[in-house]
Amino acid sequence: MSFGHFALAATSRAALAVAVFVLSTFSTGSQTVQPLAWFFFPVSLFASRSASSPAQLIPMIIIPFTAGLTLAHLGSFAADPEDKTLAPYVAAVVVAFVAATMLSIPYYIDWVITSMQHAAFLGIENDDSDSDTEESNVVPQSSTMVLPNTYRSWFAQIVFPTSWVGICKLLGLASPLGSWGNPAYANVTAHASSSENAIPQLAALFGIDGILFMMAWFGTAVCSLSVMLSEYFSLVQEQKAGDAVNEDVVRGRTERSPPPRSPDSGGMSWQQQTSPSRTWSQGGDVQGGGRTRTWQPANSESAPLLQYTKPAQKLDRAWLIWRTLARGIFTPPGFYSTILVLCLLYGNLRPLFSELAEGRHWLTAPDEDDPVKQLHVGCLVSKTNLDTDALLDATGRLAKRLEVVDRHDEADHMRLVMWSEEAAGIYSASQESTLHKKASSLSASTSTHLLIAYTILPNETSLGEGGIEAGSSYNRMAFFLPNGTIAFVHQKRHPVPFVERGYVPGDAAMPAVVETAFGKVAGAICFDLDFPGWIAHAGRRGAKFMLQSSWTWEAIALPHARGNILRAIENDFTLIRCASDGYSGIYSPLGATLADRYTWQKGLEPKIDAFVMGDVEVPMRVVNGEDLLDTVPTLFVLGGFVFGWVCAVAVGVIGVVLCWGWGCRARRPGRR
Repeated sequence: MSFGHFALAATSRAALAVAVFVLSTFSTGSQTVQPLAWFFFPVSLFASRSASSPAQLIPMIIIPFTAGLTLAHLGSFAADPEDKTLAPYVAAVVVAFVAATMLSIPYYIDWVITSMQHAAFLGIENDDSDSDTEESNVVPQSSTMVLPNTYRSWFAQIVFPTSWVGICKLLGLASPLGSWGNPAYANVTAHASSSENAIPQLAALFGIDGILFMMAWFGTAVCSLSVMLSEYFSLVQEQKAGDAVNEDVVRGRTERSPPPRSPDSGGMSWQQQTSPSRTWSQGGDVQGGGRTRTWQPANSESAPLLQYTKPAQKLDRAWLIWRTLARGIFTPPGFYSTILVLCLLYGNLRPLFSELAEGRHWLTAPDEDDPVKQLHVGCLVSKTNLDTDALLDATGRLAKRLEVVDRHDEADHMRLVMWSEEAAGIYSASQESTLHKKASSLSASTSTHLLIAYTILPNETSLGEGGIEAGSSYNRMAFFLPNGTIAFVHQKRHPVPFVERGYVPGDAAMPAVVETAFGKVAGAICFDLDFPGWIAHAGRRGAKFMLQSSWTWEAIALPHARGNILRAIENDFTLIRCASDGYSGIYSPLGATLADRYTWQKGLEPKIDAFVMGDVEVPMRVVNGEDLLDTVPTLFVLGGFVFGWVCAVAVGVIGVVLCWGWGCRARRPGRR
């Protein structure tokens, strides 16, 4: 049963607060560690449940969480190394405090629920709130061995992860940072090796919301398991100490209730104490020579909350262990473990499912005549280069390098050249038109798919120390087909807060998706991919490739690439990103890194770095003699994206129910 406040000494609470700070530092940001991100939830939940009042959530959760988030994301706000002011640090602290305060809501909800369940469990709901007795201050520890499948325990198990996901969803909708900093991103553990592991594959079901739900649910499961183990070992110690039932009081009653919390004892054990609301009922022999002890409210007709059968010595120990394990599956921790195993099984089998859907598996050898097309990708990195002719010349040379002679016909080879974000800088709409014409001509002459990225600046001083005035610049990309046709022009929908304050956000309701020789293609710029709901439109419209131009900096290069990889898994497209001061690479719909390179250029000098990124296989399927591109839609694309919305609505419903329940409890007769 998930209710059970843990009464701890002051030193233990301080240790838990420090642990919350350390784990939150490594659960998000640029230095994430996957196991620490998972164990953050049970440790923080232990800390919140050790609070004797909601006010104690401030030192136990909000303050250490704020400090951890600030340290984890400090580099995200210090984008300009030349900025020696305190503004980035102040911004980091303010954002971290707001996020920590909002994310403390799930802990408060959990605290209220466990408190109400304690009151019902101990039968102290009618205690006088103004009483000066010790019993009025008791915050007991739950004591269960075989946990009942009641709505109370399951409700408390699910409310905490639901609240976490719902609050993160609302933060992502209201905040200009989107999903940046979501703990689910810690599960993508490497940028230069395959990410085909089990946990990230869950994004194909319910997105990062599903991953975050399992992480938060892990917290409540561990807390419940700790209570179960504590009670189990307590009962074992009683049995070893010869705590046999007195035969003279076989059907008598021995009253028992938890003691007040003591700073010296740590509050982790039960002691006998007189209480009129809770009784031990001790029954006679049961089948096999055992004896039953049941703990339930006095004068209650409900099912026992705890039932322990003391087996006779002749019962087989292996059978007892098997019976305990079988019953454990139907406890909240056991049920969570079952769901987690199924999720891990799905994650490990998903690559196999994808191969079977494409008609490829271990029983079939590759056929020389299989219709497989090759997409050869090149990347050109620069920073606001005003010499657009030099950029186009370098692009033409890179397109020539992509020409490959292979066993297939030339028609089976396609070329794509991409520019990094803001690779070119121009000053007017007329210069933009001229750039488009030159890029169109180059694309047609080289038979290359071409994606150019540029920024329109208000004047030549915009690159100087004065910076860019608000609402005066435009960050755009344009995609050209091999015949020179311009397929789409996209303006960055989500400029980076604080860093790109001078840029006008685009008004596109969804990413542009166009048909090409290698499938449907969508395009987005850098921070756009930190908004899963916006990118999901491309997945629902069947995009098989997402072209991303990016410009990051050292502190956020790795976490940004990790987050982008989950967009590929969620929407079942291949992500191709060309980035300056970041990771340029090709990432499969399974999260596998097909190509990866860190591209860094010191300062803002107009340098040009053009390189061949790699090749992408475009599997085909022949139907009635026609080559059709394979498509394997994910559950997230088909409807799993609504999971986060359901959790967000549930948070509001839970809040209303708790307020109503707390109000009804306060209005009961006998309470002041």
